[in-house]
Amino acid sequence: MLSTQVFQTTTAYEGNLKITAMDYCDYKLYVGDENGYIYKYSVKSDQQNVTVDPKNAPNAKIGKGKVLGIKHLQYVNQILVLVDKQLYLLDGETLLKIQDIITTKDCEIATIDEDPQIAQRCIARLLVYKSDGKVVFFEHEQYEKGQFKIISDNTKLILKPISMAWFGKNIFIAWERRSYQVMDFDTKKLRDIEGFKDLALQKQMIKIISEEETLLLGQNDTFISINSTTCERLNRMPISVPPRITGISVLHPYIVLLSDSKLYFYNKIDMKGRQRLLQELVFDPTGNNPSRSMTLTPDKIFFSTANKIIYLKPVPYDQQISKCLFEGKIEDAMMIFDQNVSEDDIDRQKKLETLKIDSAWIYFRDLKFTQCEETLKELNYDIKEFLGLFFHYVPTNKTFFEIKGKTFPTVSLIVEEAKKRPNAESDYKKDPNKAVRVAREFLGRILDNRRKYLLENYKNLKEYPTFVTSEAHSPFKDEIKAGKVNNFTVEELLEIIDYAIIRVHLDLSKEDQLIAFLSNKKLYCRDHFKELESYLLEDPKLSEVVQGKFYEQFGKYKDALEVWSKALSQPEKHKTDRACEEIIRILTTYTLQLKDSKDTKDTKTLIFDYFSKVLSKNPLFAKTFFLNIDDKLIPPSSIETYLNNKLGEGSNLKEVFYEVMVNEKKNEDERFHTGLALHYIKCIFDLRSRDQPPTGTTKGQKNYDPKLNEYLKKFGNFIRDPTTRYMPENILYEIKDSWLVDEEIFLYGKIK
Repeated sequence: MLSTQVFQTTTAYEGNLKITAMDYCDYKLYVGDENGYIYKYSVKSDQQNVTVDPKNAPNAKIGKGKVLGIKHLQYVNQILVLVDKQLYLLDGETLLKIQDIITTKDCEIATIDEDPQIAQRCIARLLVYKSDGKVVFFEHEQYEKGQFKIISDNTKLILKPISMAWFGKNIFIAWERRSYQVMDFDTKKLRDIEGFKDLALQKQMIKIISEEETLLLGQNDTFISINSTTCERLNRMPISVPPRITGISVLHPYIVLLSDSKLYFYNKIDMKGRQRLLQELVFDPTGNNPSRSMTLTPDKIFFSTANKIIYLKPVPYDQQISKCLFEGKIEDAMMIFDQNVSEDDIDRQKKLETLKIDSAWIYFRDLKFTQCEETLKELNYDIKEFLGLFFHYVPTNKTFFEIKGKTFPTVSLIVEEAKKRPNAESDYKKDPNKAVRVAREFLGRILDNRRKYLLENYKNLKEYPTFVTSEAHSPFKDEIKAGKVNNFTVEELLEIIDYAIIRVHLDLSKEDQLIAFLSNKKLYCRDHFKELESYLLEDPKLSEVVQGKFYEQFGKYKDALEVWSKALSQPEKHKTDRACEEIIRILTTYTLQLKDSKDTKDTKTLIFDYFSKVLSKNPLFAKTFFLNIDDKLIPPSSIETYLNNKLGEGSNLKEVFYEVMVNEKKNEDERFHTGLALHYIKCIFDLRSRDQPPTGTTKGQKNYDPKLNEYLKKFGNFIRDPTTRYMPENILYEIKDSWLVDEEIFLYGKIK
C-alpha cells in the first residue's frame, strides 16, 4: 500500500433515513430509502468539505418497496429508478414520473450501455432482464417526450444471470453458479471469455472501468482484467478483494471498493510490478452500521450506511506526493505522479523535473547517494545547491547564497540530522565519517556531470543559464524562494566546477581521476593556480604524474619539467621511461611557451638541457624528440650542432637524427642527406678500416660482421635511392681507393 492516504472520509449528512440507493450529478444527490421514497438533496462544496443540505429537499414516493437503484441521465436531467422490481423514468428536477418502463415487478436487472460513443449518438441505451427470461433493449428518444422506446424484445436467456454490464457491442453476463459469457448486441449470440470457460464460480461481479478495461471477479476473490472491446485477457496486476463487497466505483485514477465496514482504494492504472491496492480505510470498526450503497459518479464519490451519507474526499495528488517525499517514499511519489499527470499534459515535463529534483534532495537527505545521482542524470539542476554544502571546495572569491541569521547548511550537518531519520542508510548513520567521504565522492561525480552538461548544451559561455530548483527540500530553499541566489555565467560556473573537482580529488587522494581530469584540453580555473597549488603541495605523497599534469595544465611548463626531471632518479625503469616520455612530450608540444620572463637561458638552451637529461637516462627517446620537435621553432641545424658539440662525431644519435630528417620528415636539405651518408661511411670504417682487404666469402657474400653488413646495406641502398639529395663528390672523397669498390664505381658513374 501507499505510504499516504488517497482519500479521507467526511460525513456529508446524518439523519433518520434508511438509505438503500444513491446517485450524484451536478451538485444534486438523489437518495432512495427502504420505503420507496426518492429525495433530491443539494450538495454544497467548499475548499474543506462537501455537505448535503436536507432543507426543502423535493421528494416523491415511487413505490412501496425498497429503492434498489438510481441512475441519473445527465444529458436530459432524468433519472432511472428501480423500486421493488419496477423501473421508472423520472424528471430530475421535479421527481415526477415521465415513463413507467417496467411496472409488473419483473425487472430483475437493469443496466445502461457505458460506451461513451453510444452516449454521444443517442444519449442512452437501456437493457432490462425480466423475470420471464426475456432481455428487452431500449433506446432513449432525444426528442419528443424524451422517453425510452423498445428497440428489441425477442431475446431470451435460458439460464438466469446474476448480473449484467453493457459496453457497446459487448454485454457481459455473470451466470448463477457458473461463469461469465459475452452477448453480441447485434447478433444476440453468446460466446465464452478466454480463461473463464467452464468455471463454477461462487461469486461474480462485473465492473466496466474504462474503454480499455473491464474487471471480472474470478476465483480466490480476485478481479481479472479483460479488454472492454475485444474481451482479451490483459496483462495487468490482478486485484485481490475482501469478502462481502457491496459496491464498486471509479474516480480516476482510482477504483474504490466498499465492504460492510471498510473502503479499499486501488490503482486504476496498472503500474508494472506494483500491487494495485493503495489504501484501506475503516469507517465502521464496531460493525453496527454497515454500508448500504455507493454512487457511480465520475467526479465525486459518496457512500452510505443506513442513516449516514459519507463523502470520500480525494487528497490532492500534490499533497500525497509531499507526504511520500517527507517520509522518503520516492517510488510512491513517482507512482502518484504517473497516476495523475498524463502524457498529454503540456506541463508534464516541467512538473516531472520539479519532482525529480525534490526526490534527489530526499535521497541526499537520507544519505542515499547512488539513488540521488541516478535521479539527477539528464536533469538541469543547479550544482551550486549541492556544492554549497561543501563550502571549502568553493573558490574564496565566489559566494552562492546570501545567508544571514541562520546556521550555514553543510554536509556534516545533513549527516548528523540523518541519524534521526528511519529511512536513512544505516551504515552511514553508524559511521558519519564514511558518510561524509562517500558524499564527497558523490560530489565529484555530479561535478563531472554538470561540467559535461554545460559544455554540451551552452555554446555561449557568457550566457546565464537557468536551472530546476527545489523550493521544498533543498537546504537552501529559503534563499531560493527569496531570490537570494547569486547567478553566474556558464564560464563562471565551469570555473567553479573545475576548481571544486581538483579540490575533491586532492582531498580524496583520487589520483587516477585527477590525472584523467587534468588531461582535459582546457581548464577554466587557471586564475586559481596559487590557491590550488598550495593544496597540491600539502600532500607530499602525491605522485609526480599528478604534479606534472597539474603544472602543465596551468601553463607552468618549466615547473612540470622540473617535476619529471626529479622523477628520472627513480629506480623503477617503467617510471623513468614515463618521465622521459613526458619530458619529450612537453618539450615538443609547448616549445614556444617554455621560456618565461624569469629564465635567463634562451629557449634552445633550455630545451637541450632537459633533452640531455632524457638522453642520459634513455637515449631511445631521442627519436621521439627529433620526430615531434617543430623545425621552425628549433631548426634542425641547431639540433645538429648540439649533437656535434655535446655528443661528438660518432654518436649513434646523429644517425637517428639524420634518418628522421631524411626518411621521415623528408627534409630535402643536402647537408642532412650528405651527413647521413658520411655517418654510414664512418660507422663502416670504424668496424673495418678502409685499408683492410676483405676476407673469404660465404655463398657469394662477403664474410663480414653482422653489424658491418647492416651498415653496408644501409649505405648501398641510400646512395642508390633516386630520392636522396646528397653530394656524391663529398661521399666519393671519403671512400676513394678503399675496399668499397662497388660503391666507388657507382659514385663515379653518378658524377659522370
